[in-house]
This record gives sequence, C-alpha cells and structure tokens, in this order.
Amino acid sequence: MPPAGFKSRTYRTLDATGTMGTWSGPVEGQVSKHAISAGAYQRTFSQGNPWSLLGDSRDIGGNFNTTIVSMDSHPAWVTATTGPKAVGVWYTYEGYILPYYQGYLPTGSGLLPPSNLVPYGTRAIARCIPTNPLAGMGQFLGELRDLPKPVDLANWQAISRNLVKNTRRFNWRGASRKAAGEYLNHVFGWVPFIKDLHDFAHVVKHHAPIIRKYAEQAGKDLRRSYYFPDELTTAVSRWQANAPGVPTLVDPLYTKKGEVLSTVTTTNKKWFKGAFTYYLPPVYSGDDKMRKLIDKTRQAEAYANKLLGLRLTPDLVYKLTPWSWALDWVTTTGDVVHNWSAFANDGLVMRYGYIMETISDSNHLALTGLELSGHGPVSCDQTIRRETKSRERATPYGFGVLPTSFSARQWGIIAALGISHKPRSLEV
Repeated sequence: MPPAGFKSRTYRTLDATGTMGTWSGPVEGQVSKHAISAGAYQRTFSQGNPWSLLGDSRDIGGNFNTTIVSMDSHPAWVTATTGPKAVGVWYTYEGYILPYYQGYLPTGSGLLPPSNLVPYGTRAIARCIPTNPLAGMGQFLGELRDLPKPVDLANWQAISRNLVKNTRRFNWRGASRKAAGEYLNHVFGWVPFIKDLHDFAHVVKHHAPIIRKYAEQAGKDLRRSYYFPDELTTAVSRWQANAPGVPTLVDPLYTKKGEVLSTVTTTNKKWFKGAFTYYLPPVYSGDDKMRKLIDKTRQAEAYANKLLGLRLTPDLVYKLTPWSWALDWVTTTGDVVHNWSAFANDGLVMRYGYIMETISDSNHLALTGLELSGHGPVSCDQTIRRETKSRERATPYGFGVLPTSFSARQWGIIAALGISHKPRSLEV
C-alpha cells in the first residue's frame, strides 16, 4: 500500500508511427504498423498542508518529495526501400526513426533518488544562527599556545642558492616537504590568525551599533537564507555502437548502421530557508538593586558572547580539541555541536526551517551515421529528463532532532512563542 499523501500520474501520447512493407513482386505484400510513444511519469509524497491556516504564526509546512521522468523526441521521417522488384522479395519502410527508446519510460524504475538533506540543513543552520559570535576570541585565546611559525626566509635563501649552484644534486624531495609544510602553516596558521585579529578589530570599532541592532532584533522573527554552491556536471559517451535506430528494420534496408552518442547533464541545487528568534534578558526597572545588577550582568554576558564569543560552551571545547578540524572535513560533527550549544542559550529557537533540493539530469541521445537504402543519411535525437524536488522540515531546534529529546525548558519556549498550541507536540 502506498503511504499517506502518495500521488502518481502518467502521461502517454502517441508521438510517431510508421509502416513496414514486405513485398514479393510488384503487387503482393504484407504491411505491419509500428507505433512510437512518448510520455512522462510523476510520483509525489506529501503529508498535506492545512491551507486554511495560511497567515497563522505556526509552521504549517511539512516534508515533501516529487519526482518525474519524461522523454522528448525529435524523430526523423524516412522513406526507405530496396525495390520494387519484378521478381523476388523487397522491403519498404515509411515513418519515423528514433535513436533508442520506442516506448515511453517505465513508471517504477529509473527515478532520480533525493539526497540525504539532514547534514546540509545542519550546516546551513550553523551558518545562519543570528546569535553566532562575530569574533571567535575564545578559540583564539585557547590556541595562543600554538602560534603559527614565522616563514624561515634564511632557510629558503639557502635552498635557492643550492638550487642555482648544483641543480643535478639538489634535494627536490626535501625542498618539496618543506614547501608543503610552509603551505600548511600559511593555510591553517597565518590565515585564521590574521582573520581573528581582523574580526576582533572590527568588533571593537563597531561594537556600539552592533549591540544596538542586536538588542532591537531580540524577540523578532529573523528570516535567514543559505544557498549551497550549485553542482553541474556534463559527461559525453557512446551509448550504443552499430545502432539500427528505433524501430529496428530488416537488414536489407540498412546501407550503414550508425551510433548513438549520449550527453548527460546533471544539476543539483540546495538551499535553506528559516526564521529564528532569540531572547535578550531585560533589565529590571524596580527598586531591587541586586536583581537589577544580575539582569545587567546577564545582558552584558549575552552582548559579550555576540561580539567576542567568549562563552564557555561544548562548541568552544570541541573547537579547541586537537584534530577536530580534520573531523569537520568529512563530517558535520562541528556543526551539530555548534547548533546544540547555540540552541541551549539565549532562548534561541526556529519558528520554521526547511532545507530544499532540486536535482535533475538530462540524457540527450543523438543518432548519427545511419544510412537507409533509397533514403540516405538519417539523424535524429531524443532527450530523457529526470527531476526530483525535495523538502525536509526542521524541528524548532534543528534537523534530525527528535521532539522526544526536548527538555522541559525547550518545550516551555515553544509554548511561550506560540509555535505549537498542543502540549509537547509540534502538530498544528
């Protein structure tokens, strides 16, 4: 049984026809008809959305996936014959020729599968969080014990002199290792070091408007977007050699078989859309001086973290762990820890968040080099297109996070913001 929200539809159109004749003598013969069809198949999974709640503050969207496969054909019209003959058998064909496919593509196979979007959504959230520190001074101070090494100019001058004096006996392997070390020292040492200093100087210079804007945006819905780089690939290959075209005719009608060339173009687009809100502790306006001092201290701590990133969190501990950067090259562990630390502070929550993808490929099949008796060269093409569109919904605290793991404090924030009107539930 298909899951709830499953829909499918099939389009089928008769695209081209042809007749094949087998003759014996000038008047006796048998004629058969050929049909070439094209069409499309689409399959959609959707939970359904309550359109009546449009304009409501709650998140009424959901997971969605639709995939379609279709074929466009540009056949060649041919009139081929080996006759007529007064005595003996001769053949005729009048109709369309296509490169490869005669029937439209099957409905259940060949559909383009979607990607696993959760890691991409996690990475996008990490880039969009409005409470992200503007300068990572906590990490900078923690790494001061490992300052980048200065470039050894004297050593490189000696290497250059040795290269000039004796090229044949020059130690190329040793020089390559030293060059690789200098490159890594530049990429992972000096570049981050200088960036941290630049960020710190920028924050110090512009701290007043930054704090003012941060205070003004507290409690508001802040919409954020993140677009991943588009992926585009093209591959050309021989799809079929000694190709007869479609339909396949009797051998005497062929003067020369052709070949089918395939050009496959694949595109992939991913992007994130979401709305965040965070909480900034207000300062008590009454006569209790101690309470007022505590509120000011909390607010100052929030400002300091936004400006300099000095708050001690699991994210900072992870970044100071040796080789954590190497783990982040192949996984999203750093983004997971970063998001978890951010959502645990400042009352940060997402009112909605979606990671979306459109992935498609186009296979262009071109028949060239085919020649038929009585007709000559034949060229035609057809294009098979596949496209899948997907949407993954986030919880208020990220992708891949189960609501059963929410704390009582997190459920309280969800209820206070009106994200859900049901106790401990994200259903609208």
